[in-house]
Amino acid sequence: GARLFVASGAARRQRSVVAAGGAAAAAAAAVAALSMPLPLAKARPQERPPWVSAPVVSMLSFSRSDSVADLSTLSWLNALLSWLWPKANAALTEYVHGDLEQRLREMLPSAFKDAKFAKFTLGQNPPEFGPVEVAHHSDTHIEVCIDMHYTGDVDVVIDTGTGGIALGIRHLSFSGRVCIVLKPLLEKMPIVGAAKVFFPALPRVSLQFTGLAAVAHNPQLEQMIRQTVDDWMRSRMVLPNASFHVFGTEEEDVDPLDAYCIAPLGVLRVRVLSARYLAGINWKMTDVEAFDVHPYCVLRLGEQEGRTSVVAGNTCPTWPADERSHYFVVQHRDQQLEVTAFGEDQGGMFGKSADGFLGAAGAVLSRALKQWPKQHSAAGVRKSSVVLDTALVSKDMLHVNDPVLRGRSSEVELELEWFDMLEELPSEEQGGLAAVAAGAPTAVLLVELRSGAGFPWEDVDEKAGLRWRCRSEDAQKTSRRGVACNVEEAFFPEVALNPRLFSVVDKLVDRGYESPDIARVLGLETTELVEQYFAAKKEFEAQQEEVWQKQQEEDFRVSVVWNEVLTLFVCLPSSASISIELLDGQDRVVGLIGPVPMSELLSDSALSLPREWVPLELAAAPKEEATGGLAAWFLPSRTPTAPDVARYSTVELDVSAQLRPLRAGRGMPHRGRRK
Repeated sequence: GARLFVASGAARRQRSVVAAGGAAAAAAAAVAALSMPLPLAKARPQERPPWVSAPVVSMLSFSRSDSVADLSTLSWLNALLSWLWPKANAALTEYVHGDLEQRLREMLPSAFKDAKFAKFTLGQNPPEFGPVEVAHHSDTHIEVCIDMHYTGDVDVVIDTGTGGIALGIRHLSFSGRVCIVLKPLLEKMPIVGAAKVFFPALPRVSLQFTGLAAVAHNPQLEQMIRQTVDDWMRSRMVLPNASFHVFGTEEEDVDPLDAYCIAPLGVLRVRVLSARYLAGINWKMTDVEAFDVHPYCVLRLGEQEGRTSVVAGNTCPTWPADERSHYFVVQHRDQQLEVTAFGEDQGGMFGKSADGFLGAAGAVLSRALKQWPKQHSAAGVRKSSVVLDTALVSKDMLHVNDPVLRGRSSEVELELEWFDMLEELPSEEQGGLAAVAAGAPTAVLLVELRSGAGFPWEDVDEKAGLRWRCRSEDAQKTSRRGVACNVEEAFFPEVALNPRLFSVVDKLVDRGYESPDIARVLGLETTELVEQYFAAKKEFEAQQEEVWQKQQEEDFRVSVVWNEVLTLFVCLPSSASISIELLDGQDRVVGLIGPVPMSELLSDSALSLPREWVPLELAAAPKEEATGGLAAWFLPSRTPTAPDVARYSTVELDVSAQLRPLRAGRGMPHRGRRK
């Protein structure tokens, strides 16, 4: 009986894993297609719609009665989208099969490496937009924020590739605010130098599953799927991540760093004070009337995260007075502070497993810093409680008298404080760089990574790619992987034959068909186009061979672009320093820039290190540890391979840095003139 019970439990766990992974893939696919920005391209004259070159008379003859949308509201946009939706649906479906399917395979466990979309459609209901808000920040900076709502009869089916098991989604609701930043604005074409598209806060997504995911329904599984989808969204379109579109060049006064980065507005301090009526997920069989929980909270703003200490055995905990605060760099007024409460599993009769979910809540920063009650002790400090959403709390094992089962709302009390980022050192009368508390930051360091030169070509795409890790005091931050630029490529010559037929011609050649036979299969009257294709392909292959030969040369090097700003909190700038390490694709340090004393920034009137190209100092070769005996015999593969750092001797980095002192403020800066 015991053996049968264990086997059944293992089978249930296996079904849950399959449901979680596959359903998360289906959910991520639907959300990805919905949130994917449509490609922005310049239309050629012959591709413009007919009405562009139509006479003015035909435009004036258009009757308002022919329109189904109110031209004074955003209904015209929703009506236009409803007409375009069938085409957009088809385009998004092609994107899912061609690009997203492979990405999802990389994200999922090994059991789903053969997963594919058996069916994918977003249904007949298009998204709706509105209301819209336009903010004028400056003559070169305009921001458009628009709410997006979607409730669709999606039909997504995934073949998990695990023996015919299929699962999917039949209903999806999606709600969030999309922001489009147009900056800089130019006084010549193309007028808009660059555009950024992002969600300031994580959109709300609701899913209804079919197949195995519906059969395996339980709150823990739903939380796992929701977390997978949320993480996927955060990594692509939620601040600090965004979709960037650059239309201008540096010659047109478009700074690539500014085009690909979103400047911080300030810093938010958050401290968890207390909580009430949390779910008591711990209770003892020897004392059925006693139940408690060991709670802690996780705070999140974008990709930044902080965790409180654990309060032992209390469903209404109060955190210690010396509980440390958490600091977050804020990039947008509509970002949302996420608070998630967990109960720590300290082990019991069956050992230690996973921490229990107690609920989650969110607070939009601009509202909280305006509407929450002020504290008399400090003008800029505000305090309030947020109600946790406990819908996904596992209620099966809760005590009958648990506050959650009795309808009490779980709450967490928070304290918020806003800090302005200054461009000059505060005077002694203003308090200087004094910290508000022991260990609290007094400034934010902005390390601006633009591009580098002299990198080995083969290392750019190796595993995690080339990245920079910046260190200061106990803080560190790692950049995204760099992208090779200005790399010579082979281009296929123009041929009058449709490119979709290239693969058809190649397959016919492989089967031994001659040019006349191929022309006949393609419906061509002569072999001229076929011969043109053969000549173009031969030229292309010659170009490829030439490029490949250059890349094999020992001294072949490429340039790599990052265009990223790394932010680090600094407590004592006068004694701190900055170090920037270059990591290869296997997370090995191959070189170093610095350390640079931060006093150099403090001595500069602009609190900055000017932009310059800095050579890389090669890392010292790691010492080989002598091993012997059984360890060397049985574990030879555990010895890490040292990188060939000499290959990076030509590397230089285009880098600069700025220091921004912090000062307690009264609230977030205004959005700008709004319409």
